[in-house]
Amino acid sequence: MSVCVKVTNDHYTPYNKPFSIGHWLQHGNPQSQWIVFLDADMVVRKPMSMSNMGVRKGRPVAAEYGYLHGYASTNTRIHL
Repeated sequence: MSVCVKVTNDHYTPYNKPFSIGHWLQHGNPQSQWIVFLDADMVVRKPMSMSNMGVRKGRPVAAEYGYLHGYASTNTRIHL
């Protein structure tokens, strides 16, 4: 049984990404000042500046996924 299923008690496949990132952060000892995670279908349209995005130690930022608002499911209730 995967860690995702043990923690969330369901088999929602996209949990794999946040749990994989969490595992890497806990056990991989990353040394970079900034880490950017992109999905394969994402496009970077202009240079990224961490200061302009509001990133600072202990405060990550993420893209807004507003398309899920108004959609009722267990997963959206957990994450929105």
